[in-house]
Amino acid sequence: IAGLKETDIKAGEHEGGEHFPLDLPGADRAALAQFGGVVTLDFRNGWPRTLSGALIRLGYEFTSEIQSVDYQFHRYSVELQHFLSPPFLAKNRRFSVRGRLEKVEEITGKSIPFYELSMIGDPRTLRGYDQNRFRDKGALLFNIEYRYPIWDTWDAVLFIDEGQVFSRYDQLALKRFKRSAGFGLRLMTQTGFILRLEMGIGQEESRLLLEMTPLF
Repeated sequence: IAGLKETDIKAGEHEGGEHFPLDLPGADRAALAQFGGVVTLDFRNGWPRTLSGALIRLGYEFTSEIQSVDYQFHRYSVELQHFLSPPFLAKNRRFSVRGRLEKVEEITGKSIPFYELSMIGDPRTLRGYDQNRFRDKGALLFNIEYRYPIWDTWDAVLFIDEGQVFSRYDQLALKRFKRSAGFGLRLMTQTGFILRLEMGIGQEESRLLLEMTPLF
């Protein structure tokens, strides 16, 4: 995977619903080159509903600013998904669990733009919080869902999301987890189209979400 990203964020200016402090790394113009890759081991079973099995995904990315080289960093990630049908329930009623760990580490003497930090708080992470509500050099996330078929192509979903951000691994702690929970409906087709309508209830607010991409 390779790509180029150019940003131009004026310090202190309102951008995408956020106000950026004057001294944030990245509150300027920057052109970033990114190189990396993802290795995926897929042992999932079922279509369009995933009924059992697991998925393992390992990712690495190196990013460097093209001109002044003020920004240079590595990004590592590991994700595990597991799908389980309890023995006392029908096969198509299942628990789906995802765990994801991401860490960004700067090269000595360099820095990380704030928009490249690990973030949680959106329809794919903590569904009861604003977009990118929490950010730091690392993020640990867990999503647990109970998926219950109510019609041929429709599922009802109950979920709990747990996550926290951190700068160093020794900052990880149970008391630092942020939580959201909720419920929703999910439409799936044989072509792979997925529509999610969900209500996420966080510790600060509640959010109604309409998404056309799967959570996992």
